[in-house]
Amino acid sequence: MEDLPSGSLTRLLRDHRAGDANAFGRLVELAHGELEKMARQQLRKAPPGRTLDTVALVNEAYLRLHDESSIDWQSRAHFFAIAASAMRRILVDHARRVHSGKRGSAVPPLPLDEATALT
Repeated sequence: MEDLPSGSLTRLLRDHRAGDANAFGRLVELAHGELEKMARQQLRKAPPGRTLDTVALVNEAYLRLHDESSIDWQSRAHFFAIAASAMRRILVDHARRVHSGKRGSAVPPLPLDEATALT
């Protein structure tokens, strides 16, 4: 994060909060390298065999952050903290989807009267 001009990120966050529709896109473009670095760090912690890569994780985080209009961005540190949190939630959600089949999701539910007839 140290190689990014903090004033410009903070200014873009303020512009976004003030309603500038293009500010968030410019902000992510400016911070893209740092977001990729954060994504690589998050993916290193993930178990092997994952299907998400760095680009997919950054893109998914961008979509989640862009859609989140209730965030009152305070600073560039706040932006990167929220981005890291979003990436962690994306990885957790992805792992849950991947492993959901192991909990019987492939078994079709039976109506109660049929289920009791089997016992």
